[in-house]
Amino acid sequence: MKLFTSVLINPFLNTCIDYNFKYEDYKSFYKPLDCTTFTIARIGEKTDLFLDDEGLHSKGESQRYFGYRMPNGTANIYAGYGLILGNDEHGETLSAPVTADEIRSNIIFNPTGEFASEEGAYHIEPKTFHLA
Repeated sequence: MKLFTSVLINPFLNTCIDYNFKYEDYKSFYKPLDCTTFTIARIGEKTDLFLDDEGLHSKGESQRYFGYRMPNGTANIYAGYGLILGNDEHGETLSAPVTADEIRSNIIFNPTGEFASEEGAYHIEPKTFHLA
C-alpha cells in the first residue's frame, strides 16, 4: 500500500480539502470518487484529476458539478467527485504537487450544471441512453 497526499473535490458539499489517499490498486479510487469506473483528466504538466467516468449520466438529477479553471483561463466542467494527484515522467501516480489551499480559487462549484463563459451560457444535463 502507498499513501499519497491528494486533494479531494466534493461538489455535493462544495468543499476542496487535502486528503490522505491510500493506494493499493486501481479499485482504491472507487471509494473517494463514489464510482465503479474512473477516468483521468490532465490539469497540469505533473497534475492529474481523477473522476467518475460515468459522472455525467450516473446520478441523474442528484448529480453535482464543478469547474476547474485551467492556467490559460478556460474552465473544464466535471460531474461528481474529483481527486487530484501528481504523476511522474513515466505516468506513475504520485502525491499531488498542490494543496487544497493552493488550488481552491480554481474550483467553481455549481450544483445545477449551469455555467457561463465568454462564449455564452450552457447547461450540462445528465441523460441515460441505451445502445441498440
